[in-house]
Amino acid sequence: AATKGQEEKVLDERYFATHGF
Repeated sequence: AATKGQEEKVLDERYFATHGF
């Protein structure tokens, strides 16, 4: 999700890193 800029990007990266996607 790239709607709020860096914050969203960081959250996505953490999500993917946690779920191993």
